[in-house]
Amino acid sequence: MRMPGKAGRAYRAGENLALTGHDVGERTWESFLAERVGAAAVGGGQRVPAGS
Repeated sequence: MRMPGKAGRAYRAGENLALTGHDVGERTWESFLAERVGAAAVGGGQRVPAGS
């Protein structure tokens, strides 16, 4: 889907991407949720296979 306007042009030009030398995080979405709502709400810390 094509996004029109200034925002669309910026995305197509890659202006929303981080530049060389940026910091890369290590936290996963699962660990973020566990911190926010508790491990029990995120599957009790168990890994769930992708696509399940």
